[in-house]
This record gives sequence, C-alpha cells and structure tokens, in this order.
Amino acid sequence: MYKGTPFGSSTFGNTSGFGNTGFGTSSGLGSLLALSTDYQLAFKKLTKKDPITRIKGLKEIQQLVQDQKLSKNDQANFMQTWITYWENILLLPDHRNRLEMIVTMLVISKSIGRRLGKYLKDIFPPWICSHYDTQYEVRSLAESSLLETIPKKKQKNLYQFCGVEILIYLKKMLGVSKEEIMIGNVENDIALVVKDRAVISAIQTFGHLINMTEEPSMDMQELYQEILTEEFLIQNLTSQSNRIRNSTYRFLPVIFQNIPNLFSNYLESLSVYILGMFSDKDISNQQAIWECVLLFMKEYPSSWTYIQSTKKIFPRLFASIRKLGHG
Repeated sequence: MYKGTPFGSSTFGNTSGFGNTGFGTSSGLGSLLALSTDYQLAFKKLTKKDPITRIKGLKEIQQLVQDQKLSKNDQANFMQTWITYWENILLLPDHRNRLEMIVTMLVISKSIGRRLGKYLKDIFPPWICSHYDTQYEVRSLAESSLLETIPKKKQKNLYQFCGVEILIYLKKMLGVSKEEIMIGNVENDIALVVKDRAVISAIQTFGHLINMTEEPSMDMQELYQEILTEEFLIQNLTSQSNRIRNSTYRFLPVIFQNIPNLFSNYLESLSVYILGMFSDKDISNQQAIWECVLLFMKEYPSSWTYIQSTKKIFPRLFASIRKLGHG
C-alpha cells in the first residue's frame, strides 16, 4: 500500500468552510489569519452557503491578488489557504462557483508567474479533473485556462511529475460519500448529484492519466492496485447512475490496453459483470458496451471459460440485439 504524503494541506470532511461541506478546512486557518484583513474577509465569503456570496468573495480575491503584491511569506500563506478551497472544486454544487474558482485560479497563476511551480503538485490535480466536469462550460474553461497557464507541450510532463498526487486526489474524489457532502444542510438530491459528478470526473481523469503516463512510477503502480479493486470496479459497473456506468465502460478498455495484468487476481468474478453488460438497457451506453466487451474478449480470451454463456450471456446479448435492431 502506498504510504506517501497525503495530497494537499486539508483533510476532507472537516466542516469549517465553504458552506460547511468540507471545503476550506481548518488546516488552512493559521495561514489565513496571517493574511491581511481584506483577504480574511474575502475568504470568509467563501464559507457561506449562498453561491452569489461565494462569487463575490472570489471576485474580491481576484482583485486583491491583482492589486496587492504579496511578500514571499504572505504568498506562501495565501497559497496554503487557497489550496484548501481549490482542491474541493468538484464538490461545489453550483457550476457558477466552479467557473469562478477556475477564473480565480487563472488570475492567481498569472500574478505569481514562475513561482507557481512550487505549488503544481497541489493545484494540477483539481485543475485536470475539472476538464471532465459534467457541465460543459466548466470543462471548457478548465481546459482553456490551463492551456493559458501551461503550454500543451509541457503539460504531458506534469502527468508524470504529479502522477502520485493526481492519484491520491482521484482516490479522495472516488471515495467521497453523500453523507460527507450533506454536512451543513446540503439537500439529499443535490448531494447525490455532487457525489456522482465527483466520481464521473475522477473516473474519466483516471483514464486520461493512464494514457498520458507511458512509464508510471512504482508509487503510481501501487496506487493503481490500491484504487482499482474488484469491489470498486463492480460497484461502478452496477451503479444506478447511467453516467457512472458509461464512464466505467469507457474506462475499462484503457485498463485492458495499458494494465492488462491488473485483473489477474479476480478475472473470473469480473468476467461475469463485464460479459453481462448487455443487460444494461440504456441505448446511450450500447456503443461503449460493445467496444468494452469486444476488447475484453480479445485481451482475455479465457474469460469465456468462467461463465455459463448459454444461460448468462447469450440471452442478454440476443435481447440487446433485438432492442437495438427494433425487434
């Protein structure tokens, strides 16, 4: 099991900030108190539940960063405080807040310039994960803002450089519970949407990370094993959320092609679920299902020997074909 340094400087689930939903946690409080009163008042607005008040606070932070040159010590305190909010951008219910967070991150990046490098391992994981936000405007702004900050040709190296931190961040997002999000009177329905978005974004980011790192470090490989358990894969393959299932169907081929030995310990049990995907009746998932199953059979031809095809697979397959062919 990987035993490196935890990602970021906050502990998820502490309820001291961002509307009592685990954002802006107490580990950044000391750094905040070291900043000027103007900064303290602006960050205080981020702890309010009202999204409009949060936007006002973010705009104030943008203005302060542009108008007030921070000393080396103040900059360290500011960044430590900011990161405790930034790392939980995916858990903000209102997409307007997520958009404004990205704008603020861009303003900060431009302001501190090359000094941003020392904070890359903290700020890059949430930034790249936002590329897979379920809301188009957020995805688009996350991509364009990162490109404006870091040229595309240099971004690829960051996946290797920040690989462990990205995986730790993904593990945190994949493990977030509805109950943690609901702390602070977040409605049940909203908490479910937030949780699903965090999982979907994390799964898609995971696939992108694997594709971008040709030679993952030993620590990264250990985290692959730690995160991609049999329980995790089956849970998402059978999720009630259509978008989580779809993301998982598209994620699995990345594993088949890049980490083929990952399933060696549980290929038999996983085969039942992968070859049983045809029971998914959602038409929007069918292309992803066929691509996933066909590649799985190609990479793991022995998978057929683990199941009773005539009873468990063929009936679902024929039913899927009839449905897609309109009878």
